[in-house]
Amino acid sequence: MEDDLVSKLKRRVFESLPERGAAYHAEPALSPRASAMLGILRAMSSGKHNMYQVVEWLITEGRFDEIRTVILGRRASTAQSYILRGTEVCCTCREDTPCARRLGNLPSEMSRIELLKAYRFDVCDAFLRALSKTPQLLRLLLEDPLMLKLGVSYQLTTCEKHEMRTAGLLSGDCRILRKDHGLYCPMRDFWEVRE
Repeated sequence: MEDDLVSKLKRRVFESLPERGAAYHAEPALSPRASAMLGILRAMSSGKHNMYQVVEWLITEGRFDEIRTVILGRRASTAQSYILRGTEVCCTCREDTPCARRLGNLPSEMSRIELLKAYRFDVCDAFLRALSKTPQLLRLLLEDPLMLKLGVSYQLTTCEKHEMRTAGLLSGDCRILRKDHGLYCPMRDFWEVRE
């Protein structure tokens, strides 16, 4: 009789597991930043968005904390060796974007390198420090996309994006533009949730 009661209880528990289990395991466990980014992407209209558009949407919606905690890192990041050699993606960009137009107005390739060095080692770090006191400065990310390029978190654009792609949550054509290889551009960094 005790065995019968135990087997009934087990059956009842196991019968309820597939429903609860399916809901619980609908998505793989993600890091907190990747999970927050997924939430941001789902809140935006469906489709493919570059990082610039994601930040623009967050600013329009007044979601400043998410920019600081999810999108931005603590300090500027990109591969300095690629800047110094002039092979960083911004050194050769000829697209019609706000940052390329700014760099295109410089008189020489060397001027581009000097500007990128100044941003990488001084300007962007000062900007990121100032954000804690003046969140309204976030609008500068749209006015000056070089700030976004250098300020966006390496962890988000490389590690967490890879994690989301591996889990099948992002479209396969959402390339990882590695900052440590001088490839990162917020205009080319596309994110699209796979439905």
